[in-house]
Amino acid sequence: FIAEIKNCIGRDCLFLKNDNTDLIFSQKDDRYYERANTTRYIIETYLQRVYNGDNKTELIKALNENKKIELNDSDIAAFEQYLNSNIPAFDRGMFKAIHINHENNNINIVLEENGANIDLNNTSAGRRWYFTYYFMKNTLKPNDVFIIDEPAGMLHPSAQQEILQELITLAEKGIIVIYSTHSAYMIPDNFSAIHNVEISKDGTTVNTYDCNEDLRQVIINELGIQRTAEILFNLS
Repeated sequence: FIAEIKNCIGRDCLFLKNDNTDLIFSQKDDRYYERANTTRYIIETYLQRVYNGDNKTELIKALNENKKIELNDSDIAAFEQYLNSNIPAFDRGMFKAIHINHENNNINIVLEENGANIDLNNTSAGRRWYFTYYFMKNTLKPNDVFIIDEPAGMLHPSAQQEILQELITLAEKGIIVIYSTHSAYMIPDNFSAIHNVEISKDGTTVNTYDCNEDLRQVIINELGIQRTAEILFNLS
């Protein structure tokens, strides 16, 4: 699907999944769910969009073939510095620093927290998603397309509100941001940017609205929660 999007738009496109995406798109016949390798997503993005070494093509090919890759000490130091230079406001104070553990050609991202080092892949789904999100967004440039599957899925309301404001800022910088959500905290004030997808026995329809009041009524009718509309439209 993402490959088709890239072919159609002719621009750089990043797609940020969540753990539920991996489960839904799984090709396995059973219901066993294996935690996604967040570190691999970040390394792949770093190599494609930030890294400028002479062996860039070789490293990306090896990664796509699920082979171990090797970076020299200076490359590891640059990668570590890049990660530490963009810690989001929501995570400041949550961990002291980000380290890269590079042993036997395995690259692991480690968070230093309360005197202990914790592998990123062993943290909660929300932390892993948030870490990947802030890393990806800092690699974006104007005319890029950033597609996110359910950014609110793993986060509490304060984090959702922070992300909403960051996505609005990205759009103001000329980055095309597309995301799906079921959360009122992730719906922007600019109602003209909102598309409501409805699925019925007759098929799928996509609706837009001419005013906030129409959108508010849709939220009340569909969710049956008055408070949701109050949160969205800042009503007293």
